[in-house]
Amino acid sequence: MIQQAFAANGIHFAQPTVQVGSDEKQAAAAAATANAIARKQAAEVVEG
Repeated sequence: MIQQAFAANGIHFAQPTVQVGSDEKQAAAAAATANAIARKQAAEVVEG
């Protein structure tokens, strides 16, 4: 309701956006991070 009132007066709210790309470097970094987290969690289970 409030958003419609603002829009009627030419005031618009920011909308979040998502960008999907195929950057192999980012994918490799994400995989390495996930692997490091999994290894850390596995080590904690063995120690604990």
